[in-house]
Amino acid sequence: MNLRTNAAVIVVLFAALSCNPKKTNEDNGSPIVKVDHSENNTEAQWHQKGKSNIIKDQLVITFSDTVSNLEKRNEINKFRGWGVSDSCACGNLYLLEPLPDIRPEDAIGVTHGKPGQDGASFYNLDINMDNPPFRGNEKLAGNYDTITDYNQIIKVAVIDGGIPDDNELSNLLWVNEAESSQSNRDDSFDNDDNCYIDDVNGYDFTDSDGGINPHGSFISQILIKSLDNKYKIAFIDLRIFDSDGTGNLFDALCAIDYAINENANFINLSWGYYRDKKDFQGMHSDSLLEHYINLAMQNNIVIFASAGNDSLNTDNVEYHYPSGFFSSDPIYPNNLISIAALDSVENVLALYSNYGDRSVIIADKGTHDVSWMGSSKRVRGTSYATPQALGYSIILWESIPGSQPSTFKNCLINSVADDEGFILKTRGRINRSATSCQ
Repeated sequence: MNLRTNAAVIVVLFAALSCNPKKTNEDNGSPIVKVDHSENNTEAQWHQKGKSNIIKDQLVITFSDTVSNLEKRNEINKFRGWGVSDSCACGNLYLLEPLPDIRPEDAIGVTHGKPGQDGASFYNLDINMDNPPFRGNEKLAGNYDTITDYNQIIKVAVIDGGIPDDNELSNLLWVNEAESSQSNRDDSFDNDDNCYIDDVNGYDFTDSDGGINPHGSFISQILIKSLDNKYKIAFIDLRIFDSDGTGNLFDALCAIDYAINENANFINLSWGYYRDKKDFQGMHSDSLLEHYINLAMQNNIVIFASAGNDSLNTDNVEYHYPSGFFSSDPIYPNNLISIAALDSVENVLALYSNYGDRSVIIADKGTHDVSWMGSSKRVRGTSYATPQALGYSIILWESIPGSQPSTFKNCLINSVADDEGFILKTRGRINRSATSCQ
């Protein structure tokens, strides 16, 4: 449930922006202006978007836990003409927009700093599902066991379009026990002090009141099928996409931060965007996403990301993020595994799939049958190859308990099938005969 307030423009003390309604701040510093989305807000007319997907009327500001509310307020107030539109991560991430009647080009404040620096600013970005399905609410067929012990399960954060809690998959949703008791559920209170209200199964970071896009449910269903009911999985449901499959970088960062703090084992990212190598402003924002992927690595979280569906060599032509983060830099995210799609025969790269010897790690089956409104539907794409590969990889991951993400990644790469005549522009295809890294 998304409980963000909606008002045109309100003046609040900085403490009210901490995301946690239970906590207050005794600080009596000067107020800052909060901008919120409303029917009269013209921010949608200000977007200067194109191929680079930069949203130039939205700035993302980052802080660390060591910065006080007073210091954050003073830093944000330097962006004259901008107000806080949203915040998350207990006040460590802020989204700024120009105040009403102020054009973005007239507001004072530019992108500066590096990821990890307090007060660094970045343009927000548009992101999209790699395989957006049609809209609607689905009923999934299947017999899935209810999870009863949440300390003995593998937690997979699905950062996507949401998972309905009224179908068979609801038995597999992770449960935040501090928010799920009869007395605490839906009480509009942050019972576990994690700065999110009523986050029983995860959190909805969107402002959408529309229906849930089935993309995230398809992903969850494919992952469960790939495991053949051999492991206990719980899905942390983190919604960042509207019903039409559109989202933004700020919400994605909030979701990754949430997954880190709830100790997820894996994150599935079946979405992405493209970046031209000459788009330096965009690359500045990309570095922020890479920073959060590295934070996940520091917390032993493995991330699977779809490679995209435009038949592109993402080593050279255009970068596809987040799947295409690669470099010789030692901070390269060794926990990120990018997935291409195989065609229905499963031995060659699908014609639609992106590829790259450096930017794409491995390939798996991209065509799947899922349930939709009680009937079967066939879907295809790297979005769906990604959970398929993730599900199989859990078998290898279980064979090396306590391993670092980089160790697991090397295990997966070394296990690929490279049989003669296999024409594939990645490191190889998933080898299901490999069940151990020993």
